[in-house]
Amino acid sequence: DRVSHGRLATGPPLQRCRAFLAHLGLVPQPGHRPGPYAILKIDTEKDWTAVARQLKHLDESPTRESMKVGVLYVAPGQTNQREILHNAGGSPEYESFLGALGWTVDLRAHRGFAGKLDVRHFSNGTHVPYFCDERVEVVFHVATQMPTVATDPQQVAKKRHIGNDFVQIVWNESPRDYLPCTIGSEFNDVIIVVTPLRRAGAPAPARTYRVRVLKKDDVGSFGPLAAHETIAGQ
Repeated sequence: DRVSHGRLATGPPLQRCRAFLAHLGLVPQPGHRPGPYAILKIDTEKDWTAVARQLKHLDESPTRESMKVGVLYVAPGQTNQREILHNAGGSPEYESFLGALGWTVDLRAHRGFAGKLDVRHFSNGTHVPYFCDERVEVVFHVATQMPTVATDPQQVAKKRHIGNDFVQIVWNESPRDYLPCTIGSEFNDVIIVVTPLRRAGAPAPARTYRVRVLKKDDVGSFGPLAAHETIAGQ
């Protein structure tokens, strides 16, 4: 039976659990000495402050692993950071690839992991590709979807996020190989370069793609693709 004079019937599950333990005398209340069966021994106001701080930290701890992945588009003929970070869109094939990464979420309503994007003023845009399952949440920092500042040749706002991502995906439509030093950063441990291989008259799903996995020496092996693979489309 619910406690009619307490507050067990309403509130978040964690709050109801705390109230239930307090009613059993297992968790002391402010101003009361802990009973003989208390699982927490809290005697002073300082103790209560410390416990409240730790509980707040616990409440904010994510239950799933969270990851941020940068995504760059390299148009034909582009070779440097300035050109690449100024892209505000890409080819239809690239846009289709973005749609396959996950689903688009509106940061103004999204309550999950936001990849450290600005969810107060939305200076990085309002929509991002997002993927999650029972174990992980992934937010993709897509350079072409972030606002491009015409007066900023370095596009600092874009690079602030993408340059700090441990993993980058580069969709490369340039005939030249993408070099890891193109977007200079100490934090990009793995760069996955996807290059469409053109065949005259072939529709996009029938094309093949060259995938190069570039990683730092201290990063271990991982799959499912090896360092250099050629794979078919859908």
